[in-house]
Amino acid sequence: MNLSCPLLEVLKFHGNHPPLSILAKFIEKTEGHLRCFHLKCPDRYSNEILFKSIAKSCPKIKSLVIIFDIDKDLSLLEHLLRSCNELESLTLISLNFLYQSPLQKLLRMIDKNWKFKNEFMEYDGVQIGCGKWIEFSKSHSSHPD
Repeated sequence: MNLSCPLLEVLKFHGNHPPLSILAKFIEKTEGHLRCFHLKCPDRYSNEILFKSIAKSCPKIKSLVIIFDIDKDLSLLEHLLRSCNELESLTLISLNFLYQSPLQKLLRMIDKNWKFKNEFMEYDGVQIGCGKWIEFSKSHSSHPD
């Protein structure tokens, strides 16, 4: 792939998307400038390649919506959160039932400013069946510790 997109800051998919391996390579071509990535189409593919690509290539990302499998992706999420410390908004879409408290614990271990924001079974009017959306946001403290 000879494509380079160093000025791309927002990448959103609300329906069909390219194969995840191609998408991961494309993310790497943004040269660290990607600020927003939303993949709002739940499927049963492994997202390991996306988590690794975002952690490696998107240190300045602020908003992330991604499919998450708590059984397979927890350590990948932890690595991503440690690599992308400018992240302020995180929405995880799970096809399995997902409890927010273990995730909130993980986020707060990495940065105590992460807060649970919302959870729902539908997003932007799109029913996701048995899946669940869980949103977290990072609050900014008024004084440094």
